[in-house]
Amino acid sequence: MSADADRVLVFEVGGIAWALPIADVREVADLPPLCAVPTLPALLAHVTNHRGDALPVVTPTVVLDVREDRLPPATQLLVIGGSGDEPGRLGIPVDRVLGLARAPQGRRPREGVVRARGTLDGRMLRVLDAAQLLAVTEKAFGEPRGRL
Repeated sequence: MSADADRVLVFEVGGIAWALPIADVREVADLPPLCAVPTLPALLAHVTNHRGDALPVVTPTVVLDVREDRLPPATQLLVIGGSGDEPGRLGIPVDRVLGLARAPQGRRPREGVVRARGTLDGRMLRVLDAAQLLAVTEKAFGEPRGRL
């Protein structure tokens, strides 16, 4: 097993500590300019140019249990998925990246995007499942405009 298999990238969104396995994080970048998607509400998603490819960027409230009124302006963008020369599959704006840590050995919740919970420096940490994030995003993008 790789030493990276139990490492996570910890970040903050809306005052809550979240994490993703580093194997699922393609890149952390300064938040680039975002463009609205004409067929989607601005509160749902945007798109940005990421290394010459269009990258969908989902609003954190769509995939994370965070209220919109608790979101400060994002400063960084996590690019999730992709490997090698493959482009990232999804961008999530985050308040700030806190660093790398060992994944908590918590229990997996029954459903949703959180695959484990634990603590880090006395603070609750929610480890996300990248595949579930992508699935929830795809479902939200496919919903009729009036239902969002």
